[in-house]
Amino acid sequence: MKKSSTVSIRTSLLRNLLVLLLSVSITILAVTIWGARRTVRVLSERLIEQSAQRADESMRNFFGSIEGLVLASRDWWNSGLLDYEGREDLEQFNAVFVPLLNEHRQVTSMMVVHDEGFEYLLFRDLRGGEDYEWYNRVVWADQGPDAGYEALWTDDLEPYRTNPLPEDVRDYDPRKRNYYTEPPLNEIFWTNPYYFFITKDAGLTATLKWKDEKTGRTRLVAFDLLLMDLSRFTARLRPSPHGKVFVLHSDGSILGLPADERWSDPDEIRERLRNPAEREGAGTKADDAATLLTPTELDLDNVAKAASLLKIGNSSDVDHETRHFRFKSGGEYWWGGFRPFDLRNQRLWIGVVVPERDFLGPAIQQRNLVLLICAIALVVATLMVVILARRYSEPLEQLAAKSDRIRHLDLSEDIPVHSSLTEVSQLADAHAQMTSALDSFSRYV
Repeated sequence: MKKSSTVSIRTSLLRNLLVLLLSVSITILAVTIWGARRTVRVLSERLIEQSAQRADESMRNFFGSIEGLVLASRDWWNSGLLDYEGREDLEQFNAVFVPLLNEHRQVTSMMVVHDEGFEYLLFRDLRGGEDYEWYNRVVWADQGPDAGYEALWTDDLEPYRTNPLPEDVRDYDPRKRNYYTEPPLNEIFWTNPYYFFITKDAGLTATLKWKDEKTGRTRLVAFDLLLMDLSRFTARLRPSPHGKVFVLHSDGSILGLPADERWSDPDEIRERLRNPAEREGAGTKADDAATLLTPTELDLDNVAKAASLLKIGNSSDVDHETRHFRFKSGGEYWWGGFRPFDLRNQRLWIGVVVPERDFLGPAIQQRNLVLLICAIALVVATLMVVILARRYSEPLEQLAAKSDRIRHLDLSEDIPVHSSLTEVSQLADAHAQMTSALDSFSRYV
């Protein structure tokens, strides 16, 4: 019969206790890693939620201030403050609106229009350089082109020059503009992105159209917002060291650019949002719909991946909670989230993307600390196991050696076996008594 293999008590103790220690260490490490991943998820969702909420509040102030100007302008006109009879009223209009545009720098221009083809335009004209800052264009289509004119003003509203209407606007009629034809009555309305007539820059216009109760005349006030200014606003938002905030239109194009080293100054942002036809020298027409670029066309892979995970729509039944998800871009994992933003008649999306490495710093530190503690505990425990194994095994090994000598009738030397363990001491005493008895017996035989 084959003899089964055996191991020493020392080896058995070492092996079993080390297996136990390794099992406990692995369990602790697994729980730590699971906890770290959960911490990353919780932190990422919390940061994205907070970032989207802050961006939402900032955008409501950003757009809400413009809507406040629209409502105030309607009230001023209804009170008779904005009645235009001739050129002598132009300075009064400017005295009202220039301070407003100075206070709200995101507004590039504004218009006052009524249904006889009258339009007052005030525009902050960067083309003037140091010569002039403000540009007025007054058109009264029903009274003919000679009733219209241009006026240029310095930054302190001193007259600079007055010109007749240029040839390209002598047939201009504000009643054909999109901001006049599209809005319903008595509601603040935001146009879809389009290219402005003078600068060819992309932007939105906030309008309010109504009928005067006394005259029955249709009136309208409008304020223009450059997308460049919206992008300058979103590009300043940083939810984390490498995170980004951006704004998507319902068609998936970008209205508000995220932070990126490729457009770090206003001129670069403006170039990204300009009409492609204008950049190529082909020109454009007033009110052309803006051909805005998508995240893919802007080579924003992380934003494009995030946008592909969101079903963008204009439906009003979508809740206003931020949606979170994890995705991979550029060889690393990112966390993203979108929050719907209703701009009156249209829906925009506030997007936030953050690389996972921005959250991993605390988690990695926690994991490394646990690994260090486990390694130290394992080394200390191994030393203790070796000491304990020696403590337990040495007296038993001595007893085994004595038994082997007895088997060979070697009773000449009886080395005492000492142990602090009760069972081993009892076994050693019994062994000593047996040796003494055998020695006495051998003398009489």
